[in-house]
Amino acid sequence: RVVESAHVTVRNCRTRNNQVWGIFSGFADYFTVAHNTCANSVEEHGIYVSNSGDRPIIRDNVCYGNRDQGIHMNGDASMGGDGVISRAVVERNVIHDNGVGGGAGINCDGVTDSIIRNNLLYNNHATGIALYRIDGGSGSSRNKVVNNTVVQASDGRWCLLIVGGSRNNIVRNNILLHTLTYRGSIAIDQASWPGFSSDYNLVSGPFSLDGDATAISFAQWKAAGQDLHSATATAAQILIDPLAANYRPKDPGPAIDAGEATYAPKLDLLKRARPQGAGVDVGCYEGP
Repeated sequence: RVVESAHVTVRNCRTRNNQVWGIFSGFADYFTVAHNTCANSVEEHGIYVSNSGDRPIIRDNVCYGNRDQGIHMNGDASMGGDGVISRAVVERNVIHDNGVGGGAGINCDGVTDSIIRNNLLYNNHATGIALYRIDGGSGSSRNKVVNNTVVQASDGRWCLLIVGGSRNNIVRNNILLHTLTYRGSIAIDQASWPGFSSDYNLVSGPFSLDGDATAISFAQWKAAGQDLHSATATAAQILIDPLAANYRPKDPGPAIDAGEATYAPKLDLLKRARPQGAGVDVGCYEGP
């Protein structure tokens, strides 16, 4: 627990079977959480960054088996401060088998001007990545969600959910896979639509323009002006062996060289240089 502090690092720790949280912070600016394993929190989350703490770095962690969120960031306006967590970097985390109690693998309430990149999320039972506002001082706006791989459990919700006035978010080079017919790759509400831009992703399943109430097809989503260079594909077509938890892309395959370089990170999940071939690969891995 790190509160009312700055420039604190929690590194190389294992937190397992905790009653509420594995690692928690409140009003902690420049807080770094790196190379930790946070598993099986009984009531809530693996990593919880809260209370208007700006510029956190959440990097190279493994979060699994937590009842609610793997990683949760909450501005908590009701607790004082501006209620916003700004300029967070969430990268190269492996997040799986969380969410039987709800939430998201990566959960962002009042998180702005931040980067979520190179994360692998699989078999999570609620949402994959969520940008929204409930307790935050604003919507989760002006974020970049880039080169993540999200493969939802069969009972999971949307791969990416953007609601609550979370505007001006950029989504690029992600693998967003779901097997359901009524929930799928991306759901956004109309309050979050201004400034939203999504493209160069590999997707499956439906979309939603009203935050989850109604599912639409990929063709209808493209007609609304999104993902014009994206494509649909199954996990079996994209990934080497998802049944054996090998989420690297097949080569040749639809993820190879199919991304867009503008927002792509220079390294992938394994810290390999990107690109390796003629172009940027889609998802958190660069090459098989």
